[in-house]
Amino acid sequence: MWNTKPPLMIWMQTFCIYLVGLNELAIRLPAAIAAFFTCIALLLFCFQYMERIQLGFISVLILITAPGYIYQHVARTGDYDSVLTLFTTTYILCYFIFIEGQNQKSRKFLLYFFIALTLTVLCKGVQGLIFIPALAMYTLIRKKLMVLVKQREFYFGIFLFVMLGVGYYLLRELIYPGYDKAVWDNEIWGRYSNSIDGHGGSFWFYFQYLINTGFKFWYFLFPCGALIGFVHRDTRVRNLTFFLLLCILLYIVVCSLSQTKIVWYAAPLYPLLAIICGLFLDWICDVLRKQEMFKHGIVPSVAGMLLIFLVFIRPYSSIIESVYNYKESEWSAWWYEIPNYMRHALNDNVNIDGTKVIYSEWPSSILFYQKMLSKKNMHVSLSEVNDLNAGDKVIASENKIISEIESRFNLEMIDSYSSVKVYKIVSRK
Repeated sequence: MWNTKPPLMIWMQTFCIYLVGLNELAIRLPAAIAAFFTCIALLLFCFQYMERIQLGFISVLILITAPGYIYQHVARTGDYDSVLTLFTTTYILCYFIFIEGQNQKSRKFLLYFFIALTLTVLCKGVQGLIFIPALAMYTLIRKKLMVLVKQREFYFGIFLFVMLGVGYYLLRELIYPGYDKAVWDNEIWGRYSNSIDGHGGSFWFYFQYLINTGFKFWYFLFPCGALIGFVHRDTRVRNLTFFLLLCILLYIVVCSLSQTKIVWYAAPLYPLLAIICGLFLDWICDVLRKQEMFKHGIVPSVAGMLLIFLVFIRPYSSIIESVYNYKESEWSAWWYEIPNYMRHALNDNVNIDGTKVIYSEWPSSILFYQKMLSKKNMHVSLSEVNDLNAGDKVIASENKIISEIESRFNLEMIDSYSSVKVYKIVSRK
């Protein structure tokens, strides 16, 4: 029960391994596909419901130039948060369409809401439910509670959620007694009441992170977009602004009150923030089109396109630069030294068959490359310093482990790679 999260993301990765083989692409592909479809969701919502395709494109551009969304643990790595963000974004937008809908067609979006909500829970458990209080508050504010409970899709959706979402937890508890307690301790109260794995911070942790790193190119547009949204002539835009602000505020307050604070917990906020900020740039483009100077000679749409290019060129180029010249942070670089060496061995045909890896932390990445190496008939095992004997070949990267090995054995250096050392043990000292 080291990982108590539901299995949807793992199933998706397993399917991708079946399609493209056991490699980094297969592990990262679900997150990348989810990021793509999150962009599609924003486009479809803005174009088909809001009838503002320009807002859709601007929102997508803001989203894909938000460093916190593109970098580690979200769109470009094999983690849960990109898929989680797809489902939370989908159910939030679907619920808004249902609540604001004035015809029978909007009823189907209530069912879509429950499908996305169920998938959210099957992806990452309770984190995806943090938006629900905001949705409930908006329903009461808009006086749509009776409209909601009168829909047959509401009851079918609850049945679906209970059977698949809640049902998974009940079934897992039945198969592995103690699972529900592990979820409570690890994902709910344990993380909320205590700082897990040293991931702590002040109440302002997420505000500071979004301003300094995660949403650093666009945060200053947020109040402008909110203001434009509140005074917009389109009632749908005004309602959407209030709805998204309510979702953002409640989510970030709930996360900020938790003792465990991790930067990628902000991932579901980025599409919502992108829409709010997009409202301001969308308004600027509309203002430019109406200027007298653009009615003669220059096509109005060209002015808008030029503005978009000038605004986005620096954030986009910064994202490209960071992606293609990515460097691990100092605090985490050591974590990946041995996996990087194993990857080097795979790509450059370095024979490390029969070596033993000594590593003090949870070796998830090492286990992945261990499996990949076994496909090439190179078998690497995890071991302890106390289990080493003369004739063994050993891989280590941590200074304290290397020092211990060097103090206890006479060694022959076989290879080195960054901070990784590969020794053959000659004899004990």
